[in-house]
Amino acid sequence: MAQRILVSLPLKPYIYQPLPPSAQTRIIVLEPSSDTSAPLACRIEELNVESDEGFQALSYTWGEPTFTEKLIVDQVSFLRITPNLRDALRRFRKSSGPRRLWVDAVCINQSDEEEKRKQIPFMDVIYRGASAVLVWLGNYPPQAACLASIKAYPRLLSKERTPGSRVGRQEHSELIMSISSLVQLPWFSRRWIVQEAVLNPDVLLCCCDEELSWVRLANCLGMITNPPPDSKSLNTLLSMAGLWKRWVFDGGLGGKGGIFDLLEAFDHFQCFDPRDRLFALAGLANDISMSLTPIPGLLPLRVNYAITIEALYTGFCRDVLEFTSESMKYDMLRSSLARCGDGQSDLPSWIPDWRLPAARHLPF
Repeated sequence: MAQRILVSLPLKPYIYQPLPPSAQTRIIVLEPSSDTSAPLACRIEELNVESDEGFQALSYTWGEPTFTEKLIVDQVSFLRITPNLRDALRRFRKSSGPRRLWVDAVCINQSDEEEKRKQIPFMDVIYRGASAVLVWLGNYPPQAACLASIKAYPRLLSKERTPGSRVGRQEHSELIMSISSLVQLPWFSRRWIVQEAVLNPDVLLCCCDEELSWVRLANCLGMITNPPPDSKSLNTLLSMAGLWKRWVFDGGLGGKGGIFDLLEAFDHFQCFDPRDRLFALAGLANDISMSLTPIPGLLPLRVNYAITIEALYTGFCRDVLEFTSESMKYDMLRSSLARCGDGQSDLPSWIPDWRLPAARHLPF
């Protein structure tokens, strides 16, 4: 009955209110329904991440920027969302009881550049502070079967120790094939997912009705011997698993975690706004600070979508040359060398144009 009344209400576009000083972000409280086709409805509440651990964070791809679907807010308003977000919310909506989710497209006022400037550097805190990260890969039945196959692989290995078992090389090849197929999905090419996946110990990958924990995936990745050297996607996933272990077990310390290491490792990961080629990875770098408060020893990088892409890249590189160590300067110039000589960039040759793929790959 509640849903029928809800649908009949005249809805108006939702209007965001500025966040008060006591709140760091917003949260949606997704209303339950046992009917998967029922309209999506929620409340939007203010959230202080540091004092509230009772929420989960969603990681997904926006997909095509066609905002054809509705999310009903407080029974009187609505927000336009993409079809992929609609599918994600339907997948994670409970049949009974609300679900508290942080969803970037809804919890950040995307039309408010000042709010985005403040919220984006805070996203690492949100994904670390969530009780879990729910990854929506989409409705892809072949890849859902890959998830099931990867999840079953450790059990197959246990059978290998049984006399007469034939489990071995073939299953290992099938594991590589399943993972290689999985990483072809759009989620694995989105640059923002790197920090969304590696900062939380409890990450759940979902495709159709299948689920796979990141712990199980990382475990299976560790079982791969001699990965194909030409598989960029597979080797990138291995890099993500390494980052996840470093952040979860070592607090982000140690290892190759500088901004230029990350820009190289995730070079083929895409983003809608070229500024995000820096912003999406800077929160993971051990030599960059996105905090509004300076941190000694770290190069500050301020989120600013009002400046041009060229100004962002140029200002960042000038700061690297003026304020950082010799090794960081060296890494920047190597990145420039990898992208120069093709005539496609309008930037000076000493500034890497991260909008372009590397014309040559140099060991870092």
